[in-house]
Amino acid sequence: MNQSFYTAISGSKSYQNAIDLTANNIAHVNTIGYKGSSTDFSTLFASQLGLNNTTHASDKSYGSTTSTALDLTEGSYQETPNTFDMALNGDGWFGIATSNVLNGRDIGFTRNGVFSRDRDSYLVNTSGNYLLGTNYQNIIKTENGYEIDPSVSSQDPNLVSQSKLFVPKEITFPPTASTQVEILSNLNDDKVFYTPARESSGFNSLFNDDNEFIDLRDGQNITLKTNGKEYSLVYKENPSGGNEFSTVKELTTLINQQINTNYPDKGADVTIDGNGKISIYAKESINIDFVAGDNTNSKFLAMLSSLTGTLEENSSTKSFPLQRMEKSIPGVVVDPNGDIKNVKISMVLVDNKNTHGGNSWQITSDISSNVGIEPSLDMANVLNGTDDTRLVPNQDLWVKAGLAETMYMSRKEGYVFKLSPDSQAGQSDSLSFNLDGQDYTVNITDGSSKRDVASQLTAVLQGAGYEVANDGSDNIVVFPKGDSLVVKNGTSTIPAITIPDLALTHMTYGENFTTAEDFLSKINSNVEKINLKMEIKDGKLTMANNNSSSSFFSFKPGENTNVKFVTAISSLGGLISGNSSIESNQISGKKIYDQTSALYEFKESGKQVDPKNVTLNNMGETLTINLDSIISTVAQTPIVDGFSHNGILRGNFQEYAIGEDGSINISFSNGKTTSVGKVPVYHFQNDQGLEKIGDNLFVESQNSGKPFFYLDKNGNYFEETRVFGKTLENSNVQTAVALTELIVFQRSFGGTAKAITTSDQMIQNAINLKK
Repeated sequence: MNQSFYTAISGSKSYQNAIDLTANNIAHVNTIGYKGSSTDFSTLFASQLGLNNTTHASDKSYGSTTSTALDLTEGSYQETPNTFDMALNGDGWFGIATSNVLNGRDIGFTRNGVFSRDRDSYLVNTSGNYLLGTNYQNIIKTENGYEIDPSVSSQDPNLVSQSKLFVPKEITFPPTASTQVEILSNLNDDKVFYTPARESSGFNSLFNDDNEFIDLRDGQNITLKTNGKEYSLVYKENPSGGNEFSTVKELTTLINQQINTNYPDKGADVTIDGNGKISIYAKESINIDFVAGDNTNSKFLAMLSSLTGTLEENSSTKSFPLQRMEKSIPGVVVDPNGDIKNVKISMVLVDNKNTHGGNSWQITSDISSNVGIEPSLDMANVLNGTDDTRLVPNQDLWVKAGLAETMYMSRKEGYVFKLSPDSQAGQSDSLSFNLDGQDYTVNITDGSSKRDVASQLTAVLQGAGYEVANDGSDNIVVFPKGDSLVVKNGTSTIPAITIPDLALTHMTYGENFTTAEDFLSKINSNVEKINLKMEIKDGKLTMANNNSSSSFFSFKPGENTNVKFVTAISSLGGLISGNSSIESNQISGKKIYDQTSALYEFKESGKQVDPKNVTLNNMGETLTINLDSIISTVAQTPIVDGFSHNGILRGNFQEYAIGEDGSINISFSNGKTTSVGKVPVYHFQNDQGLEKIGDNLFVESQNSGKPFFYLDKNGNYFEETRVFGKTLENSNVQTAVALTELIVFQRSFGGTAKAITTSDQMIQNAINLKK
């Protein structure tokens, strides 16, 4: 009877433990990384088996016992938006530096991969304990924050030490200056750059025999002399006939017409062949000469002069191809400061048949950058937007500045007689006004147009000795004889205009100014008396004045002034009221930091005779440009131009990502990716021997053995278990199974409780029998 009582108590206790364990599993059905526990029941009979196969029972022992086992099956996975959430796909554990020291052990192990960054940028779990891993020590602190040290290896296969993982919020990848440039090109790919002269070729697309741009300008002219007779030839961008030309064909037609008109019996002829050569022929002797006209481009004249001389019967002049074989390969490199610099490799044919049977090219390399206006910047390199102004010596412009005492002046001109066509046309009238104390009258006839009025007014003003111009809209611009010009109103048709301290400065590029500093100095020296000042601020040309009245500033074309240059400078024009200022649109420029040039000779096969490299000064670093891969042969299959360099731009932080090998990777805006650490996977000989310490953590025990990593025969870390980033492992407890087990254990508990009651009744009956 006593044995049945103890057996029932043993069963109740065992099932009570099973119910508690199952209830705990159900409570953690939503706990990330939770591993459920199961119950094992052992009988008294099995536990008491001896070597002699005999059994016996002790009235002091329970009838059955229970033990627990970890369920190490993997739970399902869920994706999350958190970068540092992780899940293990396979055996193993995350290591956690715990604050719960148990028997001297301060490392806990878990499958819960919910991690985030604390305020000091270390990875921690939800309890604030640190995730353990290997830092690669390639993050350094600088004055501007954290950056990667590329000289430090971004891997540690041996995982020599584990500590809390440092993942700063902001980190940059430092720039590396370019030291090598590789060029790949075929110089005879005529589909790209070969431009022989054709009849339809405009002269500004051609080059002279010194391989220089002809660069003709509208209105430039030469004089053709044949046996003493002269004929003017005028270059026009849009010729309207007569003696004007823009293409090669138009020029040769004019020469033929002049020669054959004056000497029809000579039979002279000018032609251009398929190779772009111009030749002049004659049946009889003709002396031909080209001489400079007004503003003739010297390079153009030099080109034509090669055709001059005396033509004998059926002979021709020395001719040459008007062609250009040139190519450029642009690219960018990185300077030591991490800034972009432009590199341009320019190649020009200088000899199409050298002593080696091939051709020779002058190859020029330069390194430059687009910059704002700098005082030392040559104004020839000033850009208006992306259009090169291409200033050449002796181009000029007018700078006009003054004070405006009325607002009747045009914003652009500032000292204009503004004529209204509506007020003048269709009526008879007269304009009476006073200039500098002298009265003038202009009679206006019925039906006069604005242009008629402007013409008559101009005649009167010029007759009085004033310099007069038209602003392009038939408004009249009058310049003072002295320091001031006073116009008094005689009728309502001409407003009162007073322009004191008018400054008119004629400036010529190459004489009066070359650099931005020269340009400003020349302007400011002429307008000091009206307190106007132009200066450079933050790479921009700005203009201001200190007067309470309004001032004006205007730039106008001079003889041969480059239109793009004037347009750019004119962005400063207009009225300045009081103490206000006008800031220009940024006029950028190109600054060349270093340049080198060398002659490269090629063999008939297209290979270089003496391959060599060139170097440029990349802001203190030597930049070597490898030109060995440049060939020059039409027999070679065309090569796509290539430009590459070994520099690295500064990279701004983009995002972290966890690799399947546990690596903590950072990607940067420059395309670079680097690892800053690794999350290792811990293993045990006996995972069932781990001890629970709460908070979903386990610690090692004598039964589990020491934690270890998988190492290959060379001692290098490797791992078959994968680490999934932005993923969490759910609890492996199955709710339906756990609830079913709970019902079974509850019914079993009820059965053992009934056995206790029955045993109790039997004991009570035995006591009663004794009585």
